[in-house]
Amino acid sequence: MRTLRMHWLVTLCAVLLMLPAAVPKAYSAGVPVAGYAVADFATGFASTNLGPVGLAFNSHNQLFVGDFTNSNLYTFGPAGGVTTTPVNGSPFSGWLDGLAFDKSGAFYAALYNTGQIVQLDPATGAVLRILTSSISCATAVAVDPLSGDLFVSQPACTTNIVRVHNPDTCGTVCSVTTYASPGVSDGLTFAPDGTLYAAIS
Repeated sequence: MRTLRMHWLVTLCAVLLMLPAAVPKAYSAGVPVAGYAVADFATGFASTNLGPVGLAFNSHNQLFVGDFTNSNLYTFGPAGGVTTTPVNGSPFSGWLDGLAFDKSGAFYAALYNTGQIVQLDPATGAVLRILTSSISCATAVAVDPLSGDLFVSQPACTTNIVRVHNPDTCGTVCSVTTYASPGVSDGLTFAPDGTLYAAIS
């Protein structure tokens, strides 16, 4: 049986240790380090609370953005732009947070204040099914590239990272287990080899 490996990133600054030595420090207030540029890609989001949080690209290079404050989903092409009409016809019932696509194009989202992980229709934003309603403070969502399982962080409620098993076949009652309790974790991402990385504060 394959064992998932996981690396904890103690702070955001620790991520920079994985970058080439020529990058001496993180961005600060939108000011890039030497040799890099910062430019607005998408604008027009709610200016209060958290604004845009969830980010995910589909296989057609469309960027999907979840706006936490107004619970709307927006898409942008390669040129970016300003928010106009959201993909969803009306705001989600829960605060839209983490977003992720799997290899088949299935689109998953975390609704922070309802504890739900849902599968969405990327064309309409409609909720196709609720995988679980048991993940309080669901934040980041990452798809294991090998198993297809979902991994979800819960930074405001627990120190856990939980695993949603077989999201493509589990119907509406997916099995959820605690994967690890590394501390308060937020961002999650997988490397192609199945190694899970987490930002730990």
